[in-house]
This record gives sequence, structure tokens and C-alpha cells, in this order.
Amino acid sequence: MLCCLCLVLAGAVASPHDDSTLIARLGSSNASERESAARALAARGPSVTAAIMDAVSNYHDASNIPAFEAAVQALAAMGPAALPQLRHYLREGRDNTRLAAVAALKVMAPPPVAAAPELAQALWDPLALVRGAAEEALRRMGAGAAPELARILVGSAVRPTWDLTDARGSAAGLIVDSGQSETMAVVAPISAAPPAQGAAAHFFLGAALRAAAQADQEAAGQRSKLELSRQHLQRCLDLAAGSVENRQVLTRNCLTEILWVEGEQGDRQRGDRHAHALLDLAPSDVRAASVAAAFYRRVGRIADGETVLKQLLEVKGRTAEACAALGEFYASAVVGGPPDYDAAIQAYEECETARPRDPEAATRVAGAFMAKAAFDPKLGPAERVRYAERGIEAADRALKLDPENADALMHKSGLYRTKAKYMSPGPAADALAEEARRLSRRSIELRGKREHSAGTSGPPGTM
Repeated sequence: MLCCLCLVLAGAVASPHDDSTLIARLGSSNASERESAARALAARGPSVTAAIMDAVSNYHDASNIPAFEAAVQALAAMGPAALPQLRHYLREGRDNTRLAAVAALKVMAPPPVAAAPELAQALWDPLALVRGAAEEALRRMGAGAAPELARILVGSAVRPTWDLTDARGSAAGLIVDSGQSETMAVVAPISAAPPAQGAAAHFFLGAALRAAAQADQEAAGQRSKLELSRQHLQRCLDLAAGSVENRQVLTRNCLTEILWVEGEQGDRQRGDRHAHALLDLAPSDVRAASVAAAFYRRVGRIADGETVLKQLLEVKGRTAEACAALGEFYASAVVGGPPDYDAAIQAYEECETARPRDPEAATRVAGAFMAKAAFDPKLGPAERVRYAERGIEAADRALKLDPENADALMHKSGLYRTKAKYMSPGPAADALAEEARRLSRRSIELRGKREHSAGTSGPPGTM
């Protein structure tokens, strides 16, 4: 009898068949069954990790999302015991398995610091979902992630880019969010790095501090973060001056960021010096000119900003980007007051004259008329209607060149709404309002198609 009981108990021990049955149940249509299977698998520990990941690697469409989430639940519930396997899959797995590994680490409470090296490297992952989950896990990890994040800042080749969203930008943002930007865990590796890498690290930290200052609701916090940002960006400029590798790119990037900070600080003397340095470095660069002009706008020197952008047009010609820069400057040129609507319209119209076959040029004219008709406080109802009609004409010119121009359709919708609002009420106004709704729906539909065609497929979590 005792031997029989032993056999029964032995049969209750997990077997490969039991594991496969439980893994199959992760895909059950019954939520309770999925949760039960996840708990049972978690109880068996890391020995079933490989089998779970094999199943995850075959999840390819929306119907697999519940199974994917249940698998993540099982892996996370194993806790630190599963850490070696999860780190392995995060380093070397396929798309689905990397995502499952990072998702499991993210929901652990808290994510184990031992996984910080793999999570930090995952900030470079080609899959956006993996990058996002890694960033969230590192954020929840807090100060413990700072040393690995600092290595990301200084351990990568300096890349000639304006993009603050790559791994270094994410790492800097996480360091700032955790309050670690001035600690030795971060300062020491940056100080020991070669000049080019050190300059880049200071650039990303300065940019992250500037963004944090924008988000800070307290005036004292804003001032403190802006000053720290300025110090990091000045250090970037100092190191870039002694760097052979990518000196021009580093200097341009740091000047761009520091000008924004000095504009917010109202530091006319330093900012003027840096604006001239940026324009000397990149005299035909639209972004550089726009940044310098924006600095002058922030400190109330509107004429200087206007001069910068007009000189750009002389150097570069009326390219689409240069035209847009001047028009956008006028559209927000007056500090503490309304935009210069008329100057913006004139700038955009001159560019349309120079670029008559460019639908975007006409679209910008339509947008400028829409802003004036809807928001200029000096206009009465009849004037608003007239400006709306001129904007509709510009939108029609854009749509004649590109009938599926979503922006032109949206501008035309707004212009129809404005005209309907200020014209005499009646059937004509009602018809315009209805047409405005139709055009808005069509614009949204076209934008959706455009975004869909630009998207990429991914593992179940992307759907």
C-alpha cells in the first residue's frame, strides 16, 4: 500500500508532459485558466524558462497577446531565481523572447539591480517595445541603475545626430529623473572618458536637465535645473573644443541646447555670443538659424531674430525648410503678445510664389490664414470671413497639387468652420459646418493610412 502511495505522489511531480500542458494552457481563451497555468509554471521555477520562451518565440499575431501576457506573468513570478535566464534571453533572444524577458523584469518589485547591465544595453535594442520596457524597468530601479546608465553615456561612439531619443538620451533622462546627475556614480566615468565621449555625455545630460526644467512646476526647481543644464552644456563646449573626433557636430549640438537654456534664463550676453558662434559654424543650417532666432525671440530681440532668418534665405534660397522657419518665427514672434499674423502670411506667400509647384508651400499659407481668421483679436466678424475665404483659396491650391494632402484638408476644415461661425446664420452656414466635419474625417483617415503604411510589424505586444 505504501509503495502504491509513493507512485501516486511521484506522478504528481512535474513532468515534461505536465509542463507542455501548462504552457499550452497559457493560450487558453479562459482568463482563469491562463492565470492558473502561469502560477503553476512559476511554482516550478527557472527549469521551465526555456520551454516558456520556446512557446513565446512562436507567438506572432494578435490572438497570442493573452498567452504572451500570461507567459510574462509566469516568468516575473519566479522572481530573482529566474534572473540568469532572463538576462540571457534579453542579451541573445529573438524579438518575442527579448520582449518577454524585459517585460518580466519590468514588473518585478523592484527590478533587480543585477539586471541593470542588460537593461541598459537594451536601450539600444532595435525593437521600440523592448527599449520602452527596459526604460521603465530602469526607472523603477532608481539610483541603482545609475552606474550602468553612465556607461551608456560614455561607452558609445559619438554619432552625428540631433536626436535626443537614442539610448544616450534615454539614459540621461533616467539619470536626471533619479536625481543622480551630479553623483560620483555618474560624474566619475564621464570625467575619465575621452574628450569626445565626455562632451557627448555632458550634452545629453544638459539636454535632459533642460527638459526636466520645462516639466518642473516650481520656479526654484526650474532655475536650479536650468543652471545645471547650462553648466553641463558649457562643459560639453569646452571638451568639444579639444576633441578631434566629431568636433563640429558636438559643438553645434551643444550650442543648440545651451541657447535654449540661456534664452530661458534671459542671459543676453552669453546667448548672443553663442548665437554668433552657432551661425558662424553652420551658416546655411536651417535648424541652427531657427535656434538662434528663437533665442533672440525669447530675450525680446525680435528684429535680430528676423535678420538671422532673412540672411538664411539669402544664403540658402527659398527652400521649403527656410521658408517655414521664417513663417514660424513670425507666427510666434512677439514675447507676451499675439503672433505677427500678417508677417507670417507674407513670408509664406512669398515662398509659395517662389515654389508654385510645392503643395506644402500653399498649405502653409492656408494655415497662416486660418490662424489669423480664428485668433487675431483685432478682427471683426466680416474680416474673419474674408481671411477665411483667402485661406480656403490657398488650401484649394494645395489640394489641386496633392488631392490627398491631409494637412491642407484639415486647414480647409478649420477655415470652413471659422467662416460658418462668423457668417450670417442659415442653411449656407450649416452646409459649411457639415462640409468642415466631412473634410476633418477625411484628413484623419488619410493620416491614419499614412501612419499605418509607415509602421512596422513586431511581436504580439505591438498589436
